Amino acid sequence: MLSQNNHHYELQDIDITDEAGTRYICDELIELAETGETFRRIVFEDVDGEEIAYLTTLSPADYDPVDVMDIYTLRTLIEILFRELKQYTNIENFH
Repeated sequence: MLSQNNHHYELQDIDITDEAGTRYICDELIELAETGETFRRIVFEDVDGEEIAYLTTLSPADYDPVDVMDIYTLRTLIEILFRELKQYTNIENFH
């Protein structure tokens, strides 16, 4: 859990509007008060107001916020695929 003493440095706010409506992305750097470590926090708010937060060390100079969301979404899908593959093939020690 993040302390209230953490530092926030806003990188950019983005509004994405299309036929589905307007979605909001907040991209910021945060510094953890206890450790001094810096992370990038990207918060995506969909058209229904539901938020999904991504915490990463990927550089804002190299990856725009939408790219980060795509990367982590793909990574999650791959992890689910491997979990289901292990489950349905009864493989216990699969790395």
